[in-house]
Amino acid sequence: MIPVVMAACAPSQPESNSGTDSPSEITTKDSVTPIPVEQQVETVPKPLVDQPVQQEGSTEVEIVNNVFAADPFQEPLFDLLKSIDDFEIEKKAQENVEMENVVDTLVQVTFNDSKILYVQSHDISAAFILSAKINCNDVLFKDGISVGMSADDFASRFTQLKGKEDYKMVTIVNDSHTYAVQCMFENNKLSEISFDGSDY
Repeated sequence: MIPVVMAACAPSQPESNSGTDSPSEITTKDSVTPIPVEQQVETVPKPLVDQPVQQEGSTEVEIVNNVFAADPFQEPLFDLLKSIDDFEIEKKAQENVEMENVVDTLVQVTFNDSKILYVQSHDISAAFILSAKINCNDVLFKDGISVGMSADDFASRFTQLKGKEDYKMVTIVNDSHTYAVQCMFENNKLSEISFDGSDY
């Protein structure tokens, strides 16, 4: 998970609450505007290079890059959300997996056929990105990577892809395989980026 420190947000008005006060599921269409605070990022080892895994004739390649796999986004979560013009938010209560009788909030942000799922802690002090599926160039990733770039341009960012051709998917993992970024290619263009950091 990618930890993000956040401050209390302005309360959002539910789109429909059906006259109940149940926190189990609330849908809103307004934006989140937290007070800007410094992002805390967990320490990860330096990236490992030149460890590609590819079978003969395979259209899939797996490479190891600890830094990119654990935190591929160029901006902190709430700066990222501010850069998106229009999105919808869906919230759902989620029991904390480590503390009894503590309820966190799962938040799904949907925009331009893309989604980001994160968990907000019960005391609103932190948020962790669990997963993301990005199909548009509204979201920028590290090293200048974004949906729509050419496969050759993408490959130039990773030494492990040198000499690899005709792949349809590149999976970037950390050495313990707790994080994964899947990059899908179509017509020699990066068409989708998915992030999975869900150990929540």
